Amino acid sequence: MSDELHKGSQGDIKQARGGIVDAEFIVQYLLVREAPHHTVLRQDLTADAIRTLVDCGALGSEEATMLIEALAFWQGLQAVLRLAVNGEFKPEEASVGLTRMILRAMEAPSLEVLEQHMLETAGAVHDLYQRMIALPAAALGEAGEIDQNSSRSDDE
Repeated sequence: MSDELHKGSQGDIKQARGGIVDAEFIVQYLLVREAPHHTVLRQDLTADAIRTLVDCGALGSEEATMLIEALAFWQGLQAVLRLAVNGEFKPEEASVGLTRMILRAMEAPSLEVLEQHMLETAGAVHDLYQRMIALPAAALGEAGEIDQNSSRSDDE
């Protein structure tokens, strides 16, 4: 598995850039941001929350589809690895049977295809995270610095 995804260990699938935590954080951030305007946003299931975010205009339908599919993929892979692997999955050390079981469960023809899907999924979630959270937050930070600097110069 790829070094970028920390070799696909269970914790890393959750914590890796573009993994479960990033996808769920996007949803939670949007729920907190939009909740004052839309009381219907109080949802228990992440997929239901994503659909509601689309309904209120906080998330596009393509972005929602990507997030729902990404979460299903990451959570499915995490479940398979939790059941089948003790610790980190190392393809070079895995038995043929274990590898086949993981590939069958993830509907992938090969580890290379699975790894490529992991990279693409992580990249898509990370790109959305950057667009919806990181870049706007950075812009706010820069604006705050400008405001602070201008107010200091006014006081001087």
